[in-house]
Amino acid sequence: MVCVLVLLAAFSCDRHAIETTGVSLEKSALDSSLLIPWASLVDELRPTADARAPTGSYQIDQQCPMVYDFSIRWPLREGLSSETMGRVELGATPENPTGLELRNRATGTYPIHRQVRHPGHEWWNEEIAPIEVQFEANGLIPGTDWPGAWTAPHQPLGLAAFFPALPTDEITRWHLGSRSPDPSSGAQEDQVLAIHTWESGRFAVQDEAIRVIDARSSESGQSFSGRYLFSEKGRLLGAIWAASLSEGSAPAVATIRLTGSCDGVVMAPLPREENIAQDVIETWTRFASAMQSGESLRAVANLDPVLRDRYGEEELVLLLEQHLAHLGPRAFGRPVPQSIVEEGDRFRFTAVGVASDDESTAILTEVTARQTDQGVRLLRVRSTTDHRGEDWNLFDLSP
Repeated sequence: MVCVLVLLAAFSCDRHAIETTGVSLEKSALDSSLLIPWASLVDELRPTADARAPTGSYQIDQQCPMVYDFSIRWPLREGLSSETMGRVELGATPENPTGLELRNRATGTYPIHRQVRHPGHEWWNEEIAPIEVQFEANGLIPGTDWPGAWTAPHQPLGLAAFFPALPTDEITRWHLGSRSPDPSSGAQEDQVLAIHTWESGRFAVQDEAIRVIDARSSESGQSFSGRYLFSEKGRLLGAIWAASLSEGSAPAVATIRLTGSCDGVVMAPLPREENIAQDVIETWTRFASAMQSGESLRAVANLDPVLRDRYGEEELVLLLEQHLAHLGPRAFGRPVPQSIVEEGDRFRFTAVGVASDDESTAILTEVTARQTDQGVRLLRVRSTTDHRGEDWNLFDLSP
């Protein structure tokens, strides 16, 4: 039986119950935004009751780096948000085996238009420099300012919000955004969230004792609600949080999972959302990226079998390479988020690119895609400089 935890409530699994402890706070409006992410986070776990008290501090094995997958979705306006997601590694610094650093494996920031992720900016490996960190009474503290990709501008939120101050008899407040449990130590007051933390339950996963830690803040129009799984091995297993930094604003929602470790419980990577419109954009991105990097044959693999049967791979490679030889590698461009239209079993959208010799003139490419036995594939690709789309004078690859 798979047990699903319910946010800020006691839960039962089989015949075992876990008691909710700690102070009782008024339920936040953010709670509903966390129910589904929390269920997804723990759905693969099979928790059982456990009376052991896990460790009360972070403990890092210097010989065993930990890998975390994370996602933070920031609201921008109605129907539009930005998602930062990626994979980071927490481990010993090469120069100082007793020190810790957070290393980037892959981080990307992407615009989300009506639940469809579009191409954004990506940083691989040391394109984000490793940052020294340490665990203190106030949670995860960086040695320098957080890289821009891992935090929100002028706000304390970001990767730091995944590693809370652990509640004890003496510590019940987490001053997120401060380098110290005392926010008067230099952090700007308006960039610090004072968050109440408490233990709300305990259970075991694969004989590993887990604490459930809740975090809550609602001050000066800013609200924060989070829940954390903290292992007896002194490591964060997973977490979710939501935050609204102005009264009435839509919340940012975030989740993280421990997906790699030498021992102990680890979780599966973040689940991929089933969304055919998303698959359409990803197929186009693979196609356009392959063409831009000169890998025409790899690009052709993203075309519909109908096109490959009609033209043949060699002819398709020749047509595509001639097109970019004339206009340059950025001719195919990026999709316009608002342009995606579903037409029966097909999706149509417009991508905008530029020519190498005239970046002032937009090249419009209309793309039609559909689901095939091989996945989503591109059925039609045609380009023009006519903004009305009446004369496909540059390129037309149609069945």
